[in-house]
Amino acid sequence: MEPLLSSPLALVATGIARACKEGDDPMRHIRTAALGAAILALVVSACSLGGGSSASKGTIASQIALAGPPECPDRPFCLKGLTEKYGLTFKEFKPTDAGGPITIEALKKGDAQVGLLFTSDPAIAVNGFVLLKDDKGLQLADNLVPVVRQSALDANPVIKDALNGVSAKLDQATLTDLNKQVTVDSKAAADVAKAWVDAQGFTFSGGSGTV
Repeated sequence: MEPLLSSPLALVATGIARACKEGDDPMRHIRTAALGAAILALVVSACSLGGGSSASKGTIASQIALAGPPECPDRPFCLKGLTEKYGLTFKEFKPTDAGGPITIEALKKGDAQVGLLFTSDPAIAVNGFVLLKDDKGLQLADNLVPVVRQSALDANPVIKDALNGVSAKLDQATLTDLNKQVTVDSKAAADVAKAWVDAQGFTFSGGSGTV
């Protein structure tokens, strides 16, 4: 069966959403942003804090804190990867959680300016974060893959068609919206799922029942 969705991790940052202009001090422009590692590297590494192009004045990365899971410093897809692939050195690392509410709260309070979230997390849109592209491919896709016992498939072959049908319809934007309805709008997950399935017109039958 096909994976349901690609949901890679992305860096989330605050205070460095705009591109640098010669003579500007990027840290004066405070705006919430979600940054993919590639653009983070471009903006943070290339812009000097004191304005102009003097690297001796330091980079934005050296003045901001990164929030992530406790194991982040040693993981190739977290701080270690950001250092090795993008050459980023942050002022401080704040151990929080793996793309969860503690990381989001740290960003909102200003305890950290950069954090790691999942791209399907509705907090990105709710908080006005801006998701940018990881063009060096640091993060791998986390595909949602259904796992079904072969005996269950043999008895109910319709399951395969049902799951592949969902996979074809469920894209990144849809998953993010469904997540928002549950985590932000406080709707019951079963109700949200049923409403979406009904709206897609899925009617599969066969085996020992109807899906």
